[in-house]
Amino acid sequence: MIIPVVVSNSTANGSYRKKDKSHDEALIAELLERCGGEMRKNTLVATHGDYEFHLRFDARDGTFHLIIPCVHAGRFKLRRKNFLDRTLATVVPAWPLRSHDPRFDETYSIGTRDHRLTEDVICQRPVRDAVNKLMGYRVSGIHLEGDRVRATGSRKRIGSIDTERVFTMVEKLGTIARAVSRWATTHERRPAPKRDRAVLVVSTILALLTVAGFVMMFIAIASFAVVDAPYFVGIALLTSLAAVLLMIVPVTLALSRRTSPYNLVFRFVVIKTLVLTLFVSSSLLLTNGFFDAGARTTQVDPICCKRLRQNSDDRKKTKTRHYAGVVKDDTVNWYRVYEAAYNAIEEGRTQLSITTAPGLLGFEWRVGHRVVQP
Repeated sequence: MIIPVVVSNSTANGSYRKKDKSHDEALIAELLERCGGEMRKNTLVATHGDYEFHLRFDARDGTFHLIIPCVHAGRFKLRRKNFLDRTLATVVPAWPLRSHDPRFDETYSIGTRDHRLTEDVICQRPVRDAVNKLMGYRVSGIHLEGDRVRATGSRKRIGSIDTERVFTMVEKLGTIARAVSRWATTHERRPAPKRDRAVLVVSTILALLTVAGFVMMFIAIASFAVVDAPYFVGIALLTSLAAVLLMIVPVTLALSRRTSPYNLVFRFVVIKTLVLTLFVSSSLLLTNGFFDAGARTTQVDPICCKRLRQNSDDRKKTKTRHYAGVVKDDTVNWYRVYEAAYNAIEEGRTQLSITTAPGLLGFEWRVGHRVVQP
């Protein structure tokens, strides 16, 4: 009797192919026959030797999860280093966490705030051998999450899984769980706080800068229309880049006091780049217009042509925008005008009066414009 695994068929992203689903159902049935146990929703709970294990396949993201309970101790995560990790490790300071195995330290990234627990467990030779064996089975990460050890891998990468491989993985993961339980029973348990103060502070600052940047940009775009927009965008991007480079050092120092801070620092630097670009650009635009005390200049040019732009929204309502065109340097510059002004335009006869200001930072912007009769 085959007990089906409860999964959602994700045809759109192809994360859980039909042949994988049928194979996993057969594997679950065989494990139930050999190990006993039961199905709890979409998770198999069974026993192999001295270890109780939980196995499930996640169709949503195409992964498998093998879990073994242990005595509550703390948290850590271990995964294989990539090129970015090795590169960032040379510039991002981290806590020293040594397994006394240089090759192991070079191969794996260990993220934890339970420094003593992780170092005591990983320094054991059987644990390192178990990690190497599991990673050889294409496991992408090993996580200690309080009272359980979890091995996670990509369903696509691992290919077909047989019962013997599952039993081997259970034994190796059980070795890690047993080492964690033994440590927890002989040491005072001091779990790391759930909230990381440094991450919370940096996240709050970036969130405030994001909100302020959006509000400032909305006000700036609505109030100060820069005449030469490409020039302003180029200067704003260069200024933002300088601000990003200046802020990388404090962000790195704030987030670096961890065993493997590479991914954390990289994610925050990417987010900070986007946030500071928005904030600096909007600040430049507001400063250029708000504090501009330069003399206004009015120029009157004949309107060469006019046009409409219509689009329909989801409610089937048609929105119309009106534009007047003025020839500048053999190109037509289009200016949005009100409907009444649009109706009063006579092409080749009516003129457009445009008032500009020099801008405090040197970015000329339009104060306003209106349609006038010759």
